[in-house]
Amino acid sequence: MLRIPRLLLSGIGSGVGKTAVMLGIAAAMRRRGLAVASFTLGPDGHDAPLLEAVTGRTTHCLDPWLMGRQTLRRTFQRGLAKADIALIEGALGLFDGIAPTSDEGSTAELARWLELPVLLVVDGANLGASIAAIARGFERFDPRVSLAGLIANHVGDPVQVRALRTALEACGGAPLLGGLPTSKSLAHPGRDLGPGLKDADWLDAACIERLARITEEHLDLDAILALARAATPLPESLELAQRRPCARIGIAFDAAFDRHFEDDLVRLEAAGAELVAFSPLRDTDLPDVDGLYFGDGNVESHTSTLSGNSRFRTAVRDAIVRGVPTLALGGGMVYLARGVRTLSGTLHPLVGALDLELSCTPEPSLSGYVEVETTCETLVGPSGTHLRGHAWRHVRPTRAPAAGLNGALLDGVPLVRSVIGPPVAALGGAQLFALPFRTHWASSPKVPEAFVAACARDTPAIALTSAGYSAFD
Repeated sequence: MLRIPRLLLSGIGSGVGKTAVMLGIAAAMRRRGLAVASFTLGPDGHDAPLLEAVTGRTTHCLDPWLMGRQTLRRTFQRGLAKADIALIEGALGLFDGIAPTSDEGSTAELARWLELPVLLVVDGANLGASIAAIARGFERFDPRVSLAGLIANHVGDPVQVRALRTALEACGGAPLLGGLPTSKSLAHPGRDLGPGLKDADWLDAACIERLARITEEHLDLDAILALARAATPLPESLELAQRRPCARIGIAFDAAFDRHFEDDLVRLEAAGAELVAFSPLRDTDLPDVDGLYFGDGNVESHTSTLSGNSRFRTAVRDAIVRGVPTLALGGGMVYLARGVRTLSGTLHPLVGALDLELSCTPEPSLSGYVEVETTCETLVGPSGTHLRGHAWRHVRPTRAPAAGLNGALLDGVPLVRSVIGPPVAALGGAQLFALPFRTHWASSPKVPEAFVAACARDTPAIALTSAGYSAFD
């Protein structure tokens, strides 16, 4: 049984400052000498670098809709190694899922699956006795979710905190465990420690120490730790069975390609892959591998450096032309395009394996959860293979294949059809499959097996025809 203390931080909605609270509690717990394992719900990757800077450990993604219960529990268990306490940050409001009439994929669903006590963060600005109504509503909405306490953010002064605590005590519900004041001491110069907190560059040791001290001063850490320790034990999950390595797969891994689901890499290894990391930013030659995997990352922010590494781009293009099986997801698809035009208008040539030219956009051009189904056999499996994932792209196509955004065709049929989310393209060829979003293979566990098998074959086993455009010059 897993007996590690654990706690989930959620909010009544977005923008209440739960990231600030999460960072403060993590910093304070670590200051007490505890090894903190951190997790986030949702795959956007914005808060993970902040939590990693505070905890000194990898932050893992937990997403019920993408992963399913069994995979999620396995990933959670793996992330607990050598930790004294687990802190999980929710997304959106506690009950906000993928549909307005369901909590599927929500923080509440995560809380039920892992039996997590919930700390609810509310925006305390201008709030009084109504905090009791908020607490009572959240407690009764789903009795299967354990609301253990509340934290008020952006409070005015100790008098308000006492009033909020009294209001909650009067209704006999979950207690108030403290209130963080709206104060310049909470912010790094020029940055608000609240909604919109994205970059870890400024989160140095002095800032982390300040976070810990302010949190210790204004929150009841002893009570918070007691709630975490009261969490019921969880049954342990079995790890995936490992196969003997049968194919060496090169995986792009650097600042431009840093949004990998750890569980997907574990599944590749379990399917028989020996993963060999390389850097499109720094390396000049590809390693000796049987297949290539370009996962997601903030490629748009590194186009100049990626473009400048022309020797490596040429090596990638040549490998794809030779028929090396290649899987490109999210930022990987961007990298394999002909080029990306920045907001300033500069065109940066990239690999050119896809007849696709892109332009950067100031706002996300594609975002949210996505599910597609393949319509023919591809590198990821037979026709009918489902792929679930998350899209967050700041580019749009300015030149696409003549076949349209559905990309390569087999006898006039698009490679994929959209099931959930915005319509997306799948581009490819005989040994190439590219999607503009990153997937999670728990929804289709045969995908890594199919890709590893394709990499292990000496000759291509899939013969796709490109209709309407040429994939290469």
